[in-house]
Amino acid sequence: MTSRWPTALDKSLSAIDLYESHKERKYYDSRANLYAIIMATEHLERAYAQDCVTSQEYTTECNKLISQFKIAKSALGDNETTESFMKTFQMDCPRATNRLLYMGVPESLRSSDDSDNVGVAVAKTVADFITAMDTVRLGQLDVDDLSPLLIDLRNSLMQHTGTPKDWGPIQKVETWLVKLNAMRAHDRIDENEKRQLCLDLDSAYLEFNQHLKTKRARTVTPSRTMAVESRAHLHKDIPKNWDQLKNNIWLSDAGAYPVLVVLTFACGMCGGYMAYTGMKNQDVRFSTSKRQQLIRTWE
Repeated sequence: MTSRWPTALDKSLSAIDLYESHKERKYYDSRANLYAIIMATEHLERAYAQDCVTSQEYTTECNKLISQFKIAKSALGDNETTESFMKTFQMDCPRATNRLLYMGVPESLRSSDDSDNVGVAVAKTVADFITAMDTVRLGQLDVDDLSPLLIDLRNSLMQHTGTPKDWGPIQKVETWLVKLNAMRAHDRIDENEKRQLCLDLDSAYLEFNQHLKTKRARTVTPSRTMAVESRAHLHKDIPKNWDQLKNNIWLSDAGAYPVLVVLTFACGMCGGYMAYTGMKNQDVRFSTSKRQQLIRTWE
């Protein structure tokens, strides 16, 4: 039985080893791992774009690949970059390049426009803004301190619906994420970058508040008002003749008829009871002379 795989022409030749020492073996293994991580990220991004994986699976695997990439890229050393590595091995992976080299975080998902979700998202976004701004102002400027906070802030901003793709707060936070992702964990931003980051966070927070006010103004239900033009011909004062009574604003609305019946019945009952009490109750005295007498001499 012949194999479908090609075989060497001269089987007498010995196999050529890729490495001659344990150090060289580790070198090639680490580069192979980096190659596999980049290709896996590219295929994951394509699968997610084609809706072949769920959002939860994508987020879990993407976070895993990003963490593995940060460890594996250290095998390149100082004389070689990830871009040159991909160029050497002719790796056409634009999605993996954007995700691993520039963004450094998975693609966030937008939540549904539910009232409970909106309230939770607003509270979390405000808390993330305050935490990030306080961290910068307190002088915690290391990359490993700022990057997780900005990632949480970006994810919170992505939960708000009705925002454009180039929404200012998200763009500003992502710009800083790209910048921090290109730095090492122990690096620090200088004073000029600190001032710029504070300014960007403040302006993003103001734009976020403006978005909330605009969104609330669009969702407020307008109050119900009377159509003045449609009732301009109705009589609004006390009617003085039959025509004015027929065109009275109260009688023009059928919903007022039960109210008028109830008020008429109530007033009639009150008036009848007052007349009965005045004529039959012995404690009621209309005459002023009888009111001063303690003994009833008229009975």
